[in-house]
Amino acid sequence: MVVELEYQAARIINSINLMKWENIF
Repeated sequence: MVVELEYQAARIINSINLMKWENIF
């Protein structure tokens, strides 16, 4: 379903953002 794809995309984006913040600090 589209909702599941959006949920997975949000998880991927969040994980990438966390990696960026970890690299900054």
